Amino acid sequence: MNTTRSALALIALAASSAAQADNEFAVGTGYASFTSRGSLPAASAGDVCLRFPATDFASMGQFLDAATNRLVRRLTAINTVIQDQSGVTRESFTIALLAGDPFGGGGPDPNPASGDIIRLGPFSTPQTTVSTPVAWTWSTSFATPFDALPARADFFLAVGLPGNPLWPADGLSVHGSGWALGGFNNGDLPYLGAGPIPPFAWAVDRSGASPMVSSSQDRVHNLVGKGPGAFLRLGADVDPLLWPRGGPIFGVAGIYPGHGAPRLDGLAFHYADALNAGRTIVVIGAFGGFATPIALGPWFLGELCLPPSAVLPVSFLTGIAGPRLRTTIFPWPNRWARSLGRMSFQAIALDPTTGLLHASNGASFDSR
Repeated sequence: MNTTRSALALIALAASSAAQADNEFAVGTGYASFTSRGSLPAASAGDVCLRFPATDFASMGQFLDAATNRLVRRLTAINTVIQDQSGVTRESFTIALLAGDPFGGGGPDPNPASGDIIRLGPFSTPQTTVSTPVAWTWSTSFATPFDALPARADFFLAVGLPGNPLWPADGLSVHGSGWALGGFNNGDLPYLGAGPIPPFAWAVDRSGASPMVSSSQDRVHNLVGKGPGAFLRLGADVDPLLWPRGGPIFGVAGIYPGHGAPRLDGLAFHYADALNAGRTIVVIGAFGGFATPIALGPWFLGELCLPPSAVLPVSFLTGIAGPRLRTTIFPWPNRWARSLGRMSFQAIALDPTTGLLHASNGASFDSR
């Protein structure tokens, strides 16, 4: 499993440039359950990847570029936490944005010519005199924003790691959140009683003549994208006896909640728009998955990701936008849902100055 948990001797910050006040696009909770190479063997060089599935997210990062008056799906930075098991040895790594498998395998496209949308580096870990594990929060900001995140296709954020046969005594790994450890060691808690969920953590082993793709079922790697577009995600309000941290879980638990018995998870929303605080937002929803994104007209800035004919005539959330708006609509134990299956949502924000509507990404859950 290539996983280790240990106390860190040092936490440091490394960044390629000054970060801007953009929103974070995340799959996991951000809690660190462990550090891991996922399914990448210790001695193999390759990529540790986080999947943003097209079933769960649509039109990520959509944003009106005022300078060009173009609607883009913008990514400006990738953040992660990288750990070296021995801080005295400098290691190199890369940061990447990868396309999904064009043949539908669920993982990243391992062909660098077609799969590497962006590959930055190599970077080197800082020199230290600490012989025990050291971790760095690493933010890689792009000199030129990337404006073509897929609207309706998987993409992957990745860290390219070198091989080190001494791991876990030495070598690089990436912090991750898991859900098979129990109690406070859990970094997430999707409902697994209805069967396994599609993997979010993937690896590309590039040590051989042909790259090998594999996955891990019980985790996400803590990789986060950033951009100016508003970000909507879903949360599960879980029984506090199962989730000692308290509060809704905005992670894989929100994508695969247990709304039915025995968990009776509640529903929560997270909306982030750091650049446009004060806008009035509503969250709309529809049963089923996303539709092909469509533009509704000059008054609607963004793509509607939900099927127009299926949008329910209710607002699931009304509030005022800000850097982070989190609201639990149906708390645990819920009495409104019983394994609804797939349901999708999108936030719409009203600009009080122009009267125009701005759309967030689409976010979806598979209620179990």
